[in-house]
Amino acid sequence: MSNYRERATGEIKSQGEVYAIFKATTSFSSEVDTYADKGWDEITGVPMPAPSTELKKVVHAAPRVISGVLTEVWKEVDINSGAGKAAKDAALLAEISDGLAVGARQKRDGLLLSSDHSQLADVPKDKVAWKAYRADLRDIPNQSGFPETITWPTEPA
Repeated sequence: MSNYRERATGEIKSQGEVYAIFKATTSFSSEVDTYADKGWDEITGVPMPAPSTELKKVVHAAPRVISGVLTEVWKEVDINSGAGKAAKDAALLAEISDGLAVGARQKRDGLLLSSDHSQLADVPKDKVAWKAYRADLRDIPNQSGFPETITWPTEPA
């Protein structure tokens, strides 16, 4: 659904909000061709970019005319600000790292569980290769860079 900016005030509303303003008094099919006839200009949407770091977020900025078209604009801002920003940033990064570690351990535990069968006595597989693979899985939390950078071992054939 599109957004619109009122020419007179610069106020921005969704298409539904603009329609609701006029629906009781205006027939858009017979009286008015577009919202522009009522003083509202459509803002051309642009996909929201991804933030550059975990400590940033992307928010709307005021729309601008770009190449003659009123266009949606995004800007990147810090998630935390003000007093204690450094401490808040450090806490957020720690929380993100903790979440990554939990996810990595869950993946590792799932891989260990799915390879349990390789250690049964009656399985005709290369038990040495599977034992090494499973040991590598158990050692993942000890890798330098964990949990941000993980080198996953390759499952034996």
